[in-house]
Amino acid sequence: MLSLALLAITGWLISSTLELIATTDQATIFIAKLSYLFILSAPIFLLGFALEYTGKQKWISYPRFILFWIIPIITFFLVQTNGLHGLIWFNYSVVPVNQDLQVLRINSYGSWFWLQAAFNYSLITAGVIVISNQYFRSNILYRKQMGWLILGAVFPLIFNLIYILRLIPTLKKDFSPLAFAFASLAFAIGIFRHRLLDIMPIARNTIIENMEEGVIVLDTEGRMIDINPVARRLLFPSDQETTGIGASLTDYFPTATPSLAQDDQKNRGFEFSIERNKSKRLFEGKLSSLRDFQNKCIGYLLILQDVTEQKKLYQKIELLASTDTLTDLNNRRHLFALGEKEVDRAKRYKYPISLLIIDIDLFKEINDTHGHVVGDQILKQFSFFLQSTLRSVDIIGRYGGDEFIVILPKTSLKTAHITALRLCCTIDNNSFSTEAGEIHFTLSIGLSSENNVTHNTDLYALLERADHALYLAKSRGRNQVAIEETQETPSLNYNSHLL
Repeated sequence: MLSLALLAITGWLISSTLELIATTDQATIFIAKLSYLFILSAPIFLLGFALEYTGKQKWISYPRFILFWIIPIITFFLVQTNGLHGLIWFNYSVVPVNQDLQVLRINSYGSWFWLQAAFNYSLITAGVIVISNQYFRSNILYRKQMGWLILGAVFPLIFNLIYILRLIPTLKKDFSPLAFAFASLAFAIGIFRHRLLDIMPIARNTIIENMEEGVIVLDTEGRMIDINPVARRLLFPSDQETTGIGASLTDYFPTATPSLAQDDQKNRGFEFSIERNKSKRLFEGKLSSLRDFQNKCIGYLLILQDVTEQKKLYQKIELLASTDTLTDLNNRRHLFALGEKEVDRAKRYKYPISLLIIDIDLFKEINDTHGHVVGDQILKQFSFFLQSTLRSVDIIGRYGGDEFIVILPKTSLKTAHITALRLCCTIDNNSFSTEAGEIHFTLSIGLSSENNVTHNTDLYALLERADHALYLAKSRGRNQVAIEETQETPSLNYNSHLL
């Protein structure tokens, strides 16, 4: 639409010039009539550009746009047949400007001319109103662009009114086409200096303004020159009236400031949290540089995304992947992963490590007698018992069914044995409340340990030895702790009954 408007203005300028240099009265009148092709077209295309620029394309689509041409087409026909009715030029004459130039002077206009003039003014005024409305809805960055558009549209109106209303009586020539040329110059300043068409306001309003992510545009000094509603609500409390334009990014995102100095084209991310209404929200920021056609950095684009719910979902998934759903202990897979890391740490720092396999004695009889619901209650309460009794550094997990594994970092065989005996004695001397009443049970525990950890120490070897020890505890009558006897197992010279 802008291209067509400028083309019409160019045609008007050329025909106006030809009208001046025509050598006969008939040629002057013919060219003046032909110029109406451009006079009638320019306002329509200018309005079309205003509608297109502000996102109201539906008004310039078929068949609505055809309606704008009804009056101009009738006018053009009446101009060509003006000698029969005088509805356009009622009284006119060709008068010389000097010895070389002459111009068609309209002494009085016909009734249809005033209708057409009102129509043209209405089109241009509508364009000004549309752009002005967008002007007041946009921030300062886009107001500079639209200011030139409004100036370019108003300028021809003033010149044309001066000529038609004879506000300057000595003015013989209509300089409206020259005024439209100045309007084109205003458009050019908006386009090339303020990058009018690089990102039109409609693109900004429909995309950036409605994005769920916060969007901030920064200059090279790190000052905010544009900010969408999401980012504004994020940065400023609801009771604080400020647009944020001109504020420094450092005041709100210190972690992002060092990235501004890196003048490259890579996206740089960072995380931060903000407390709003006594709740903590987590955000991810992505910073990228903005470059002109010479690849020079002219600013930065910062996109802020609320990832609170994603983080919660990720933590929930991570928890489900690593936790036994019944007991909230580490599941088998995660238990082994943590155990292997702990064995590697023991190798590196040369400290002892021990492992317990705990089995609830005759747990199948509890399930068969009282039902699986009661059995699950026992497993949950026993899991809580382990967590509350053992150290926070101890790794506890459900091995399967009624078996549990405890990995004891920095724990010698003697200390691990005392810990296991304490667990057995505590359980033997207590009972657990369930919906079936108080239920008593005992434990069988298999223990393996490495006091002298070497590079050959292996988690699965510890597990296998503890499993053999558990078999010994069960075969000896249950309710006890057993240690697989190996050459490395030292003698235990203390009375376990004192526990």
